[in-house]
Amino acid sequence: MKRILTLISALAISASLSCAQEVDHTSDADAIAKEMANANTTLGSLNFQGDYMHFRGDLPLANQQNAYTVSFQPILPYPVRQGLNIFLRPLIPVIISGPVYSASEGFENKSGLGDIAIDLIVGKTWKSKWVTLAGMEMSLPTGTGSLSSGRTTLGPDFY
Repeated sequence: MKRILTLISALAISASLSCAQEVDHTSDADAIAKEMANANTTLGSLNFQGDYMHFRGDLPLANQQNAYTVSFQPILPYPVRQGLNIFLRPLIPVIISGPVYSASEGFENKSGLGDIAIDLIVGKTWKSKWVTLAGMEMSLPTGTGSLSSGRTTLGPDFY
C-alpha cells in the first residue's frame, strides 16, 4: 500500500512539473495596485493606521502630552452596477495612550477603545473618469470610559 501511495505521489508531482508554466505575476500586481489607487474600486481592504499626536494648549502641562492610537478600518464595497458602488467603512480606534484632562487631577494617560465611526458612502465613476464619493458618517459612543465622547453623531461625508 505504501508503494502505491509513493508511486501515485511521484506521478502527480511529475505531471504537475511537466505542466508548470512560468507566470508573470508582475502584471497581476500592477493591475491590483492600479485598482487599489482608484477611490471607487470594488476591491475591499483591511487597513491599519498608527497615529502619534503631540498636543499644545493653554492647560497646565498641555505641551508635554502625547497620544498613540492604532486604528483598524475595513473597507467593504458593494458593487451596484458598473461604476456605481456602495461602501461601508467602520473605523475602530484602539487608544494605546491618550491624555484625558480633569480639573482636579490634571492630565492622566488612558488606554482602551475609542468611539467607532461608520461611513456609508456611494461612489460614482463618470464617463470622463471623474469620481464622486458622498454619503453619511455616524459616530457611536463605544469608547472605554472617559475615552468616549458619550454622543452619537450623524453628518455628511464628501470626497
